[in-house]
Amino acid sequence: MTIYESMTVIELKDLLRKKNLKTSGRKKELISRLRNAKKVYKKVYKKPRKLNSSDVGQIKFVKLPRNKRPQPRWIEKQRSDGRFIVRNPHIGVRYRDMNLKRPSDFGKPTLLPIDASILR
Repeated sequence: MTIYESMTVIELKDLLRKKNLKTSGRKKELISRLRNAKKVYKKVYKKPRKLNSSDVGQIKFVKLPRNKRPQPRWIEKQRSDGRFIVRNPHIGVRYRDMNLKRPSDFGKPTLLPIDASILR
């Protein structure tokens, strides 16, 4: 018996709402939806790694220390002390358009925190 099977339907629906998933269906369907959501999350985000000089000039998903989800950043350059200068996209810029690296699509350059890592 898994942890989901011991929960009530109301508790399962609350979990599904938190994950922005469909809440209709029978208990078995709700449980399978929660299990599948867990698997999808593991597939999307890989293990984090540190930034290196080969990432300069690319758009990467960066895991920042205080954020739960990775954020897209344009890694502009690396300083002499090894830290990176990045720019974040403006609201409404599509991911496919970020690769064009138009300066008008991004905010001002900022310094990336030391403990930031790349997830994708």
